[in-house]
Parts: sequence; C-alpha cells; structure tokens
Amino acid sequence: MSDFKLSYRYAKSILDLAESRQELEVVYDDMELFLAFLDQSKELSGLLRKPIVKPSQKLKILEALFADKISKISMEFFRLITRKGRDYFLEGIAKEYIRQYKKHKGIVDAHLTTAIKLDQELTNSVAEMVKRSIQGDIKLISKQDEEVIGGFALRIGDRQIDETIKTKLSRLKRGLS
Repeated sequence: MSDFKLSYRYAKSILDLAESRQELEVVYDDMELFLAFLDQSKELSGLLRKPIVKPSQKLKILEALFADKISKISMEFFRLITRKGRDYFLEGIAKEYIRQYKKHKGIVDAHLTTAIKLDQELTNSVAEMVKRSIQGDIKLISKQDEEVIGGFALRIGDRQIDETIKTKLSRLKRGLS
C-alpha cells in the first residue's frame, strides 16, 4: 500500500471517530501541535523514521512528550499506530488529517508573503478581504520574505496574485532586454 493511501485511510478513520465524538477541532489542534513539535525537533522526526528503534521505545517517547498535552483520543490513536508498527507514517497521517479536516470544514489556506511583518490588524483586514472574495472560511498563513522588496504575493489554492516589487522589476528587466 502506498504511503499516501495508508495516510489517507488512517486520517479518514481518526476524522470519522473524532466527528462521531464531536472532537474534530480538538484532534485538529493535537495534530497541529504534533506537526509543530516535529518541525522544531528534527530528532523526534528522525527517530520516528528509524526502523531500528523498537515501536515500544517510540511509544514511550511519544507518551512522555504528548500524554499531558493532547487529547485522549489522539494519544490512543498514536498508541494504535505505534503498536501496529506504522509510526513511520505518523507525520503523514497528521498532515493528511489536517487536509481532510479543512476540506470537511470548507477551510481554504491563503498564503500571504510580504517584505515586512504585518501587524495583527492589517493581517485581519487582509483575511477579511480574502474571505469575502472566496465566500468561505480561510486560514491566512502570513510569511515575511525580504527578497520581495515590497508589495505582496497572495496564493489561494492554485490562484496567485503577485504584486511584489521583485516580480515587477523582473518583468521590467525582461521587457527591456
């Protein structure tokens, strides 16, 4: 079975279970926390991928790190996956759960890139404008990149608005050559 199919099936299972127990948001928050932790700790990410480390040892580490931070349903899910020797796929399953949750809730990711860090008021204003334009819920992911020089780039799904000075200068350079 491919990695994607396996991640999809397990994520769908935990999504259905969480929905039946009315804990969709709780499990979503748990998966976000888990992925944030993996992003911060490359050691844990690497450990979960090592077949030489026994699943029981991985489970002890996961319990020590997350038992008091995540919900009972998520911790039981981690235990089940680890006992079945599928701990290698935990990161993929968590990412897939988040994707399925957003699809289920009708949430679209919008990626905003600017040269400077935006304050909360301006970020909220941009989020509202984007929300009105797509007529749905969004999750605005704001990123600072000094290379854009000025302006902004906004990507929503497969659509992109690029009004950065970097892009405009590049177009001007191509036009002059």
